[in-house]
Amino acid sequence: VNCFNAAIKIDPEDAEIYSNLAQAMDDMEEYRRAFKFIEKAISIDNRNKEYALQKGIEFSSCVGCQLERYCCVARIFRKLGDYANGIKCLDQALMQNPEDPDCISLKGQMLVYNGRLEEASMVLESALI
Repeated sequence: VNCFNAAIKIDPEDAEIYSNLAQAMDDMEEYRRAFKFIEKAISIDNRNKEYALQKGIEFSSCVGCQLERYCCVARIFRKLGDYANGIKCLDQALMQNPEDPDCISLKGQMLVYNGRLEEASMVLESALI
């Protein structure tokens, strides 16, 4: 882990370093940290979308409750620009807890990114009531 941190200091924009660090965190059963590093890798370089999504799903499957897993995977889809699938994940999360403010906010954002502004407005307004 120290070697990866040193490598990040040298080249903080190298997605492979973050991906490898995510794998190291996974090996150490630090799944939340692994998920954060795979998100960072995707934000730098999302060319390998299938790998990133697979790893994101693997890491998120070890995280907390099912609602949180759906939100984690939705964030991966957001990073990949796949808003339609992200929204589907959030719909599943909101079936678990329809009033979860983080899921509602994330869904509203994804609807905006997806160009569904009216629907986004309704979703975000529902959170305020």
